[in-house]
Amino acid sequence: MSKEEEIQLLADCADHLKPIVITALNTGMRRNEILTLTWNCVDLKLQIIHVVKTKSGKNREIPVNNGLLTVLEELKKRKKSEFVFPNPKTNKPFRSIRHSFENACRRADIHDLRFHDLRHTFACRM
Repeated sequence: MSKEEEIQLLADCADHLKPIVITALNTGMRRNEILTLTWNCVDLKLQIIHVVKTKSGKNREIPVNNGLLTVLEELKKRKKSEFVFPNPKTNKPFRSIRHSFENACRRADIHDLRFHDLRHTFACRM
């Protein structure tokens, strides 16, 4: 994903989706890791996310860069749930963000992009 595509995608994301996409692009976390992330796993002072429910079963720590830190601090101010990215209707994790992600990609005129590709984009930029 090019930087221009990233800018356009973020501009076309729904409000609930944008911080999720920013997190994916800045951490390389998997979709489920992001959607089920709880505040007790986020250390804003040390700028670390503790990922405990991983696909491999191994816990890991992910550094939080300044751009993501700003987003997380803003979300923390509006915290209404134990989850970092709760569905505003239920305050529980989203079951799926597929439709909102596909709609953002369509509006941004980006074709054949899957949410998992954000993880690959992060890895390529590393």
